[in-house]
Amino acid sequence: MDGLDVIDGMNSDQITLGIGEILGTNLHLGSLGASVLFIGGQPGPTQGADAAVMAHLVARFGATEVEYLQASAATTADMDGRKLGVLSSTPSSSAMRGKWDQSPVPIMNWEEALMKNSNGDFRMGTSTAKPVTTTINVVDAAHPIMVDAGLAAGNHVIGGNDERNCPNGTLASGLQGIAELPSDANCKILALFDDGALDLQNNPVPARRSTFPLTDSSFNGLNATGLQLFDSTISWLLGLLDEIRILLQENGFSLLQENGAALLLES
Repeated sequence: MDGLDVIDGMNSDQITLGIGEILGTNLHLGSLGASVLFIGGQPGPTQGADAAVMAHLVARFGATEVEYLQASAATTADMDGRKLGVLSSTPSSSAMRGKWDQSPVPIMNWEEALMKNSNGDFRMGTSTAKPVTTTINVVDAAHPIMVDAGLAAGNHVIGGNDERNCPNGTLASGLQGIAELPSDANCKILALFDDGALDLQNNPVPARRSTFPLTDSSFNGLNATGLQLFDSTISWLLGLLDEIRILLQENGFSLLQENGAALLLES
C-alpha cells in the first residue's frame, strides 16, 4: 500500500475509540443535522416530570434541537427525519400505540404499556412491572452504556424510592437486559433492542429502542448516577458510543472503520 502507513505500526484492532470521543461528547445535535422529538401528555411539558426532562434535553442538545409535542396531537409523520424520539409515560398509551413502533428513528420509551406485545407496541415482554426502588442491578457492565456511565456490575442507587417501569414475563429473544431489578431478575429495568434485533413476534426492529427506569414523575428524583445513565443511554441510541477504529492516516486523510464499514475523512 504505497504512501499509506498503519499508525504506529498498529493494526485496526489496537486503536479503538468511541464515536463520541471523535465528535466530542458535548457536540450539539444541530451540527450533525439532527433533532429530538419529546412526546408528553399535555399541550406543553407540564405533567409529571416532563418539564425537567425537557429542560435536561435542551441543556444537552440546545433549544432549537428539541421539539415537544402532545401525544394525542402528534402523528406518525412527526417523527420522520428526527435522530431521536423520547416517549414519556405521561400520555395514555392509546395516544402513542401504533404511531412509532415501526419508525426508523431510535426511540427511548418509559411508558410501560408500550413495552408489551399488542399491535403497535414495541413488543419487548408479555407483561410489565412497576416496582418502587432506589436501586438497579447492572448485569452487563461491558455494554457501552454502562462503560460510558462508569457503572460496574452490581447494585447502584440511581435516585429516590420511586416507581420504575420495566418489561417482564416472556421476553423477546432480541431484547438485551443490561440492568435488572435487584429483587427480580425478570424485571429488565434497562432493556434494549439493537437495530434489527427480534421482537416478541420475531420481527426485526427498525431502529434502536430502549426503556428507562422511570414513570411519570420519577425523573425528578434521579441522582447524578441516574442522570448519567440517562445520558449514556441516549448516546447509545444516537450511535455516539459505537466503536470506531483508525486504520490508516496519510496526507491529511484518515481511513476509519465504524462497525465494519470503511469511512474516509479529510482532516
